[in-house]
Amino acid sequence: MNFLDKMVIPQSLENLILLKYILTLALIIFLPFVGILLISSFVSVFFNLAGRKYLKEHYIRFSKEIIDIVAASKSILLVLGVIPAISLILAYSQLLHASKIYIEGSLMLALLLLIVAVFLIINYKYTFNLDQILKYSRGEKVEVSGPPVNTEVEEKVIRFSEENLKRNKKSGVWGVILLFVSTYIFLSSIQMSYDPSKWSEKVSIFTIIFSLKGIIKYLYFLLASLALGSGATLFYYFRFRGKDPSDSTYFEFVKQICVWTGIISVAALPLFVLINLLMTPQSAISISLFTLTAVVLIMLFAAIHLYYIIVKKWSNSYSAYLFYILILFFAISVIIDQTSFSYSTKKQEMVLAANYDLIVAEAKEKAGKGPAISGKDIFDGRCSACHRFDIKLVGPAYKDVLPKYEGHMDQLIAFISNPVKKNPAFPPMPNQGLKPKEVQAIADYIMKTYKQK
Repeated sequence: MNFLDKMVIPQSLENLILLKYILTLALIIFLPFVGILLISSFVSVFFNLAGRKYLKEHYIRFSKEIIDIVAASKSILLVLGVIPAISLILAYSQLLHASKIYIEGSLMLALLLLIVAVFLIINYKYTFNLDQILKYSRGEKVEVSGPPVNTEVEEKVIRFSEENLKRNKKSGVWGVILLFVSTYIFLSSIQMSYDPSKWSEKVSIFTIIFSLKGIIKYLYFLLASLALGSGATLFYYFRFRGKDPSDSTYFEFVKQICVWTGIISVAALPLFVLINLLMTPQSAISISLFTLTAVVLIMLFAAIHLYYIIVKKWSNSYSAYLFYILILFFAISVIIDQTSFSYSTKKQEMVLAANYDLIVAEAKEKAGKGPAISGKDIFDGRCSACHRFDIKLVGPAYKDVLPKYEGHMDQLIAFISNPVKKNPAFPPMPNQGLKPKEVQAIADYIMKTYKQK
């Protein structure tokens, strides 16, 4: 049984529709951010290791600046990464409640891995900054005149610096690995929910890991994240922060990296957009899906042209336009997937809404606030086939039997609730299985109508 079932609160149809909008908004916040975090962390670790190995100062500087930007503070990682992930798990638990697919376990695993990865990335950033401080401190000791530096203290500083570099490398590498694993499990699990025809199959962590659709979806996500990360870096360095003319060599280095990784990723994305469309279940195909797919293809066409213009003719404004287009592309891609999810779960939505209505009706009935019970409707549906007020049918006419119950409504109610044979001229009346309030309603109706006649 799904361990989050106990946390699910029954929702009306309107609330379920609202929950889908909230889910879409959370994904639009979460996926672009975690994508940029993943790509930026990978790029930072790669250039950090390469820079230290080949003594490339540009590499190390770029590595440090990238991680400082994307992991600017713990609160940003928490608000844009961890909290949306928790919200998504709760939303999917609500929307897929009582279905035959349980992906919440894998989503919880992905969340735990994401939290550990975030802590490792934060540690990586701090050890990076500490390394810069230690280098500066050691450089100051060499330059300061005066008494000779205590060699024992200096050796301790050197050992601490070496240990710090090891922690920096380990936390960076493992942080990136866990980011890859957590985002892969997360996206593959979500992909499983798009096709209701597969819900009857047993979904395990191995099914999710080795899902072909999940692998393709993840490659799509990586390419989109690489394109967005490249555009965001160009925007930050050349539009937001502004290029420093005194350091043109470094900025040209950053530009070349971002432009060419962006061109490669954007050029490959249309293929995955079309594959994503082909993977969409038949139950989720709609006009809006084709329209949105056409829109993202047009946006990718515009993005590749902007990259071409950046290569041929540089302008800060082009990096801004490119970043806006890629952000919008990522958001619409999420909306496309959520459109598929919405169409695929229409039946599930109706089932949950019906269960909610039933629960509400039962609660109102227990509280004595249920819908009004019509004695006339019960008479027309249950009693009129055998009884009339003035003539005999299968049973006696009411004018012949009701006089003895005047002033004794409790006896009439008892008889209707549990009828027994009293008149040998008529067959026994079958028990109608009426609820107490229904019995009260029919007894009041026939007595009132009899008196009026």
